[in-house]
Parts: sequence; structure tokens; C-alpha cells
Amino acid sequence: MSPEKYSGGPRRDRSFGDFTIDVEHRVLRRGGQEVTLRSKSFDVLACLVDHHGRLVTKAELMEAVWPDTAVTENSLAQCIVEIRRVLDDDSQQLIRTVTRRGYLFTAPVTVPVREFPPPPALATAQPHQSALERPAPHHKVMRWHGPWPTTLALVSFTLGGLTLFRLTGPARRELAYTQITNFTDSAVAPALSPDGRMVAFFRSHSWFHTPDQIYVKWLPDGEPVQLTNDSRLKYGLAFAPDGSRIAYTVVEPGEGWKTFTVSALGGQPSLLLSNAAGLTWLDQRRVLFSEIRTRSSAHMGIVTATDNRSEYRRLYFSAA
Repeated sequence: MSPEKYSGGPRRDRSFGDFTIDVEHRVLRRGGQEVTLRSKSFDVLACLVDHHGRLVTKAELMEAVWPDTAVTENSLAQCIVEIRRVLDDDSQQLIRTVTRRGYLFTAPVTVPVREFPPPPALATAQPHQSALERPAPHHKVMRWHGPWPTTLALVSFTLGGLTLFRLTGPARRELAYTQITNFTDSAVAPALSPDGRMVAFFRSHSWFHTPDQIYVKWLPDGEPVQLTNDSRLKYGLAFAPDGSRIAYTVVEPGEGWKTFTVSALGGQPSLLLSNAAGLTWLDQRRVLFSEIRTRSSAHMGIVTATDNRSEYRRLYFSAA
């Protein structure tokens, strides 16, 4: 994974916790401060971040970081030690060791939202506003001095003309639908990514409490890819603002409601929040979800917080 050979996917910053890693300029920052990290350690961290949520074997890391050099696993271990020291990860919550196999980067990773300009035709075209959509003009109130039958006739004519105008206004264009899945069974509960390029869904006949699996598909012609492989009851798909992760609610017997996320590119799902259901993102940091206030109560309320439950605020809980 030398600068010449390491691509690391799209050249975009990736953030996790207080840190931002810039692969293109080979810089690690904590907040606004640059953090010192040896070149090979930086490469190991970049590789783990790029493959966050899935196990990266020792062989993969050594091939990526030392492609043309014979090294022992000790070199890789020294890099991991340095990375954990820099990230304050003595408890191995960010980088987990999978014995005799490799390492797993478990922290949620975000990528800045990329702005896409509108198509030229849409960018230059003037918005068309039909007569039905225009704001009604301000009418003056006038006093009528003629006989009342004439007044009623005039009002009737005016209302009749308005009705005729509404009936003969410009016809709305019919919606066209395109089939995007070809399963022999059902695909339900679709969730569209913020940039409109991916759709996630359950391959199931039920959208709520389904034991079936989550799939994602690149639009319009990508092949559906299965993201999960477990029988837990699931519902409530939602993309993160940057489209990198998909959140969903899991119901586990005896443990209640939990929100997990899985990378849109595939990988091992990870727990985002316990006692959280129906989660959706309000912005890059804040989420909205339901929770049970106490275990003795089955009533859920609505709260907001960051995705690590800081800045917690209750919005609504019923009095019952």
C-alpha cells in the first residue's frame, strides 16, 4: 500500500470518531490537529478503514502494505500497536484482533456527502408553473348596486367559469413505472440512498419483523447484493446521509429493540444503539429514533441524539 500502489477507493476523506484520514495527502487528523503516524502504520490504518466492518486477514494487510517485501507478522503487529496508541484504543474497541486471522475495524466510518450538479436541461430550464399552481390574485371587494337576481347570475357565471377552467386546465403527465428487481419472490420496504444511486430492501413478503435478509442494488442496472445473513427479526431500513451505511431495527428476545448498521458495500453488521427502533438520520451527526423509557413499560417515546447517544433529548413520551 505504498502511495504509488495504494488506491483506497475514491480519493475522499473518511471520518471516524474524532479522527479524519486523508488518503490522498496521507494525513491523519484529530479534530484540526495533524497526528504523527509512521508511513507503514498509516497504510495499515487506511486499509482497515477502507474495509471497515469486515475482517481483514493478516495476509491481505501484508500483501497490501508490503507488496514487494518479505516481512514477518511482527512488522504488522508493531504497526497495530502504534495505531492503537495514536487512536487511544487500548481497549481494542476500534480495532479488534481476531485471533490467528486478522483485524476488524469496528468504528462507524463516514464519508463527506458529494454534491452532484443537476443535469444541464434541468439546470437551465425555467420552472414551469401551471395556472393551477400560481398563487391566487388578491381580489378587491366591491359593492354591487344592481338588482340581486343579476348579482346571483353574475356569481353563478363566475363559479361556472372557474369550474370549467379547472376541468380544462393542462393535463398532468402520467407516471411511468420501471421494474427494478426480478426475484421469483417479493422485494419490500425499499429505502433510497440520499444520492438516489442505491436502493435497499428486504427480500421478503413482510416489511415488519421479518427474519429475511437485506439486499442493496445500484440503480438502474446493478445486481442485487445480499448484505445480511441472520434470522433475527428486522425492519426499518434507513441510509446514512453519506450513503455509506444502512441502519435497521432488530428485535432480540429478552434484549429488546436494537439498531444495527451494515456497510452498503457489504460486511459484518455492527451495533449502533441499544433500546433504539425506527432510526433515521436528521443530519450527519444527529439521529431520530424511538426508545422504551423503562423496562417495566411497553410504551415507546421519540428522542433525538447523536449516533453515540450524546446530546440526548426527549421529544415525546405518552403520559400512560
